[in-house]
Amino acid sequence: MRFIFLLVFISIACLLKAETALYFQNNTPLAFTVSATQYGPHTMSSGEWGQMATAITAWQPETELMWTNRNSGIHNGTDFFFDVKLHSGTDSVTLKIKLNGNFSGSDMWQSASGPGFSHPWYGDNSFHQATFQMGGKTYTLKYEAYFTGGFDDLLFALQEHDPFPANWADTLQSNILNVLSYNIYMLTPPISNTDQSDRAKEIPNHIEGYDVVIFNEAFYNSARDNDLIPGIQSYYPHYTPVVDDGTFNDDGGVFIASHWPIDTFAQIVYNDCNGSDCLAAKGVMYARIDKLGKKYHVFGTHTQAWPGASDVATRILQFKQLNQFIQDLNIPNTEPVIIGGDLNVDKIANNLNEYNGMLDTLDALEPTYLGHPYTYDGNINYYGSSPPVEFLDYVLTTNTHQIPTTSTNEVLIYRSIADDVWDIFDLSDHFAVRGRFVFPVLTAVEEVVEAKVELNIYPNPTTGILNVELPSNEGYLQLYNNLGQAVQQWSAIDSKIILDLRGYPQGVYYLEWNDGKQQSSQKLMLY
Repeated sequence: MRFIFLLVFISIACLLKAETALYFQNNTPLAFTVSATQYGPHTMSSGEWGQMATAITAWQPETELMWTNRNSGIHNGTDFFFDVKLHSGTDSVTLKIKLNGNFSGSDMWQSASGPGFSHPWYGDNSFHQATFQMGGKTYTLKYEAYFTGGFDDLLFALQEHDPFPANWADTLQSNILNVLSYNIYMLTPPISNTDQSDRAKEIPNHIEGYDVVIFNEAFYNSARDNDLIPGIQSYYPHYTPVVDDGTFNDDGGVFIASHWPIDTFAQIVYNDCNGSDCLAAKGVMYARIDKLGKKYHVFGTHTQAWPGASDVATRILQFKQLNQFIQDLNIPNTEPVIIGGDLNVDKIANNLNEYNGMLDTLDALEPTYLGHPYTYDGNINYYGSSPPVEFLDYVLTTNTHQIPTTSTNEVLIYRSIADDVWDIFDLSDHFAVRGRFVFPVLTAVEEVVEAKVELNIYPNPTTGILNVELPSNEGYLQLYNNLGQAVQQWSAIDSKIILDLRGYPQGVYYLEWNDGKQQSSQKLMLY
C-alpha cells in the first residue's frame, strides 16, 4: 500500500512540475524585441507561466522565450492562450500556444502568424512552416512540438533566404574574383560523428554564385565524394583532387572547386607538422583558373592547428614552404595570386605576433574585414566549443603579383532549417569567408607574352629617378598606373634610359617595353 501511495505521490509531484518551454532559433541578421502575453477565460498567476527573454540578437541560437505550467493553474475544460511576439521594426511574427485543461494536465496546440499568413491550430508533432516577406526580404518560419519524455516542448526557427546574396554582376567581370573559403568540419569517423553526410548534402544549397570555393576539412571520403561533390557540380563543374601523397593516415582535406575552367593544378604536402596534425597530409592545393580569359592563381591550404608555441613555429615553417611553392611556379607578376583557407592564425589574439608574421612571410595584403567578427564562435555555433571566439579563416592576395584595388574578407554564417539538420542548424563549426577582389584592368599589360628578356630597373622601389636597361635601343617604354591607365610613353633611343617620375603619385606602377618583336613588363613601387 505504501508503494502504491509513493507512486501516486511521485506522479502528482511530476504533474505539479509539468512544464512546456517555447524555444526560438534566429537564423537571420535581424534583432528582435520579445513580448509574451497569456489570455483567455482565466488569467494564470506569475508563478504558473513566465517570459524568459525580452530581446533576441542577430544569429542568436536556440533560446527559451517562455514557459508555462501544464497542470497547476490550468482549469479542466478551459482554454488558455499564449502569444509570443517578435518585433523587428514595423514587422512582427507571433508564436502561439493553446492549452486545454483535463484531469491529468492539459492538451496543447501550436500555431503562428505573421506578414501575410495565419496558421490554424496544430496538435501534432509534425513540422509546419510559412514563407513570407519582411522588409523586402524572404523568410521562412518553421516549427514543431517535440517529445521530451514528459510534456512536449516547442521549437520555432526563423530562416532568412539568402542572407549573403552573391553579386551576380561580378560573374560577368573578368577582373573581379569572388573566392569562398570554407572549413566544413568533416572529420573521418570514428574520430568525430557530426552529421557529416547530412551537412554535405545541404551545403551546396548555400554556396552558389562564387567564382572559386576553397574547401577545408573535407576529410571524410564518403560525405565528400558521395554527397558534397555531386551537389556542387552543377555550378562548380571544375575541381581539383584532394591534397594527398598516400603516406599519411588521412588525406589533407583541401580541394578547390571552380565555376571556371581549371587550366592546371599542383600540390605540395608540408614537410613539417606537430602532434595529431601529423596524421593527415596537410599541405597546399594550387589551381590556375581561367575566368573569361584572365588567369588567377589560387592556393588553398589548411595549416597546423592549435596556439602553442611549437604549433606557431610549425605554421611559420609551413608558410615559408607555401611561399617557396608560389615562387617555384614562376607566375607572371601581372597575374593575381590568391591564398585562402583555414590558416589557423587568430588575428584577434595575435598570439606571439603571429598574424603580422603571417602577412609578412606570405607578403600578403591585409584585406578589409566585414561581417561577423569571428570565423569560429562557440557562443552562437552548435558545434563550437572552447576557446569561444577566434578568427582563423582568410582569403588573401600577395603583394608580389597583381594587387587588387579592392580587397575584402566577409564572414558568412551559413545555417539551414532542412529536416535533416533540424535542431543543429549550423553547417560547420567554422563560418565561411568570402574574399572579393577587384583587380585593375591592365589590358595592355595582360596581353604581354612572358618575355625571354627582362627589364633591369633600379632602384626599385624608387623615389622618382629610375634607371632602365633595355634589351635593345629600339621600341618604346609605356608606364601604367595601378588602374591600368597609360601614364606616359618614351621612345627607346638608347639601351639605357633614365626616367624622372618625380611628381607622379606614390604607388604601384607597371613599366612595359615593346620593340614590335618582344615585350616585357616590370612592376615598380614609387615612394
